[in-house]
Amino acid sequence: MEMDSGWAVILGAIIALVSSAVLPWIRDAVAARRADRIARKSALEASIRRVIHTVTTASFERPLSTPDRAKIEVGLQDTLTEFELLLGGRSQPVGVMLDQASRDATGDDERLRALARSTVPLLLTGWHSGIFSGPDVWARYCDSRAAITSPAPE
Repeated sequence: MEMDSGWAVILGAIIALVSSAVLPWIRDAVAARRADRIARKSALEASIRRVIHTVTTASFERPLSTPDRAKIEVGLQDTLTEFELLLGGRSQPVGVMLDQASRDATGDDERLRALARSTVPLLLTGWHSGIFSGPDVWARYCDSRAAITSPAPE
């Protein structure tokens, strides 16, 4: 069965359309998704650095008055909110751990302040690297916190 010249022209036009319009559109869409993924990863890494810095700084602060304490806590909450917005619900246990750690970092118990400052960097970087899952991060923080706050056995 032979193809007449009319069908050959139509087939050629379709091939030209696909190669000149559809394939570049697909290539651009894939490149845009890759660029978005890289930008989100970079934003998350920057946010993790800010969270670690803010929690650590807050844990060392000794606010003398209520306005000072409020300023520190508001800055910490702003940083955590930015981080949690980047998470987009991907790992809710990490957000819960950071919420507890932020309360510990700004609290009056020096043991819990030290815990927040020492564990948040390890747990967040471990989670980001894939060493810990979200539930692992929360469980490890809770275990460390319990070891500090539980009364010594008699």
